[in-house]
Amino acid sequence: MKELLKLSELILQVELSSLQSLIRDEAALAQQVDLLKRGARERAASLLRSKSPDAASFAGADQRRSVWLEQNLAVLNTQRAGLIGNIQERKGKSKKAFGRCEALKAICQESAVQKRILAKRRIR
Repeated sequence: MKELLKLSELILQVELSSLQSLIRDEAALAQQVDLLKRGARERAASLLRSKSPDAASFAGADQRRSVWLEQNLAVLNTQRAGLIGNIQERKGKSKKAFGRCEALKAICQESAVQKRILAKRRIR
């Protein structure tokens, strides 16, 4: 029974490690999205402050950047959505593995108690 408990604890650690990895990946994508949005806000604020178009505006770079930004945000958010789905799935698996570990711990403890009771009965 102890070997089964060790195996279930190992499975739990693998599940939690995988979950942490997915969460880190999603956070990295969220940070990329935030950086892109912040850059767009800063550019818009810069244009508002200057009140006149600059060379990039005249060259059409702002419009091309806007299209590029929307495309990249769509890709990043699609990737994030997939990761969030994977995170939810992994959370379910982690909860199941945790429950299995706790159940096996309880069984092992109960088994140990039963062994002590039997040992005391044999002594008498």
